[in-house]
Amino acid sequence: MAYIKNNVKIISRRPCSTGEITRLRADAPPFHPAQHVSDADRCLFLTFSNGFPLHEYDIVEFFQGQLGPCVERIYVDRRPGCAPLFGKVKFRRFHFIVLLMGDQPSATFNVDGKTMCAKKFDQSKTNATF
Repeated sequence: MAYIKNNVKIISRRPCSTGEITRLRADAPPFHPAQHVSDADRCLFLTFSNGFPLHEYDIVEFFQGQLGPCVERIYVDRRPGCAPLFGKVKFRRFHFIVLLMGDQPSATFNVDGKTMCAKKFDQSKTNATF
């Protein structure tokens, strides 16, 4: 049921996570989802602190705990005799990256007491495909 209150059209009576009523701003710009988004645009490059590696399942549980079923694929670099220092996560949809990163080029997360840094994946800096 939609109605107008204080010049704001209320489109849902369902409370959001903060307990407020979800509202649609009349002056909000229209949303146009990208018609085609490349695989690289759905990826984040991840780095881990030396000596504090993260496993694939830790990363998946972290992101899915934040956003629900959002991870399509994950890769953690594993070399013999070395702890993993980096990885890459590919999300099902581009908007998951927008929700996590906003307009910031990088972000730091705490995953089970370990630091994980993330930045938008730059395909031009690698030869690897995912």
